[in-house]
Amino acid sequence: MILLVFLVSFGLLPISSLSQDVDRRAAPWWDALEDEQFYRQCQSSCTKQSRGVRTQVTLCDDTEVCRGLKRTLDEVATEKCLAWQEANVVPELTFLGEGRRFKHEPAIGNWISCAIFCKTDHRQWYSPRRELGRQAFFQDGIWCHNNGREDFYCQKNLCLPEGYEVNDAVRSAQLAMESDLENVVIDDEVLAL
Repeated sequence: MILLVFLVSFGLLPISSLSQDVDRRAAPWWDALEDEQFYRQCQSSCTKQSRGVRTQVTLCDDTEVCRGLKRTLDEVATEKCLAWQEANVVPELTFLGEGRRFKHEPAIGNWISCAIFCKTDHRQWYSPRRELGRQAFFQDGIWCHNNGREDFYCQKNLCLPEGYEVNDAVRSAQLAMESDLENVVIDDEVLAL
């Protein structure tokens, strides 16, 4: 049994090759192994210019996962905003069902271009990140910026260059999000990508 755990843990034996009749109560590690196998696979939003990601936020080639079908970020954002409008996730605001992603603005925060913004009936753009947490952000791996030298991708809700130490950025982002920018509302003057 220990050998099986070792082989599956290191990807030497696919979990699908093991018996489906494993008693989960007798083998509590089984769920963890299934999760680990799942998260090792490339996941992708299949949007234009995006890359796939693995759980450790390792960017990967998503060509095989997407099979050439990639949507625009505005399409993804609009789909989310329509769902949030229907669910009335922010009762104080009326979403109009239009979604958008805004350009990278490090002065506001590295999170801004990874957040989904919805147009409100006040003709402003609002991101329901306080109400929805991580769900109010684009999936990791979304392309969010190019500084002229390298591409940046959303990684743990932050727009960062590939290979950047995400934990340092997360700490600085948490400080920024706890600052005066609690409820960022953007009007139409802010340019979208």
